Amino acid sequence: MIITLHRELWEGLFKLFLLLIIGYFCTPGLINFIYFNTSHNNIPFRVSTINRKKCIRSIHTSSKRPFIWVYDITKLSDNHNCLVKGAPFKTKTECANVLKTTRNSVTLYLDSNKILNNKWIFSSIELSKEELSKFLIPSTVWEVITGELLGDGYISYDPLNKPLNNGRLEFTFAAKILHYVNYLKFNVLAPICTPSNPTPWSNPKMEGKEPTQYWFSTKRLPAITDLYQFWYKQIDGKFIKVLPSNIEELLTPIALAH
Repeated sequence: MIITLHRELWEGLFKLFLLLIIGYFCTPGLINFIYFNTSHNNIPFRVSTINRKKCIRSIHTSSKRPFIWVYDITKLSDNHNCLVKGAPFKTKTECANVLKTTRNSVTLYLDSNKILNNKWIFSSIELSKEELSKFLIPSTVWEVITGELLGDGYISYDPLNKPLNNGRLEFTFAAKILHYVNYLKFNVLAPICTPSNPTPWSNPKMEGKEPTQYWFSTKRLPAITDLYQFWYKQIDGKFIKVLPSNIEELLTPIALAH
């Protein structure tokens, strides 16, 4: 009796395993009805009314492709939706065509937490404003920039000859305060700078002398282009750095410290 029960139990488990295999490789619609028939000496289940046509399951074709959500963080504000017009996109090709970029770029930046062209965020799920805010430049950075622009810092941008390029901040400091240069580039302004080292001048590899100055710049950003409009005015055909009209609002303890 025990041996018979064990044999029926193992047969039932084996049939269950086969059914799971069938269910995995067949679409749900192919199995019309499955029921369990249990009794005192009959543990296994029976399967009836199964479509006997050949089942081919393709993970790529049966699974739904995720939408591609694209956000322009340069337009992120409390009262403005920064979702790119046309998004969410159904395919990477459609997304690339609308943004006038490459499909490969969409693939590389999708869910990468990286910003394409300093403004586009790609995600396979919808993001809240709170989640998008982590990509914004901290307000402390702008306070430091105010202080540096009151000194020798300047914005490299030509609104006449290069209207399609964004502006960038450039700084040149004496070699004796290299520690401050590194602090400024790799700590305070790190969100808008590349990880490369400051550039020495003159070049010790070419001149064979100790550098007297160090230079570095930020990334080219739309926000810095906007900043240029406040800090520069065209005077006698030249763009000259001036005090912004709202300088009183920009002066904070951090700005004054720099």
